[in-house]
Amino acid sequence: IVRTGSSWRDLPSEFGLWNSVYQRFARCSRQGVWDRMFTELARDADFEEVFIDSTIVRVHQHAAGALCADKAYDTDAIIEHLTAEGIEAVIPPRRNRRAQRPFDKHRYKSRNLVERFFCRIKQFRRIATRYDKLAARFASFVALVASVIWLA
Repeated sequence: IVRTGSSWRDLPSEFGLWNSVYQRFARCSRQGVWDRMFTELARDADFEEVFIDSTIVRVHQHAAGALCADKAYDTDAIIEHLTAEGIEAVIPPRRNRRAQRPFDKHRYKSRNLVERFFCRIKQFRRIATRYDKLAARFASFVALVASVIWLA
């Protein structure tokens, strides 16, 4: 269902009635089972470095080492905020910046981790095309797929 993006009605009969399986998934979703599973797996994460690549940026509360991002995040406001929080900004300066500031080029080379994660998560068609009508179900599938990727 997640990998192919098939509808619940196309679930193979070996798994039981499609509606029963969906109701079980929905119940786990409402109870937060999928989110708790991913949260538990992520508890052991190393947040010395955080990589971002999105239009909405939320940094984990324990992210204290460095934040790696593309040139699009090279703004004075972001750099000043990170510096005030004691976080190293591993963001290359834009070419048109008057004062070019130094950054850790070795750490910046690892920025492709976030792109590779999104590439892997988009291999799951249900995530890539967002077939689910309810945002909560979609978020549950994302947590489930992220858990699978984390364990792989």
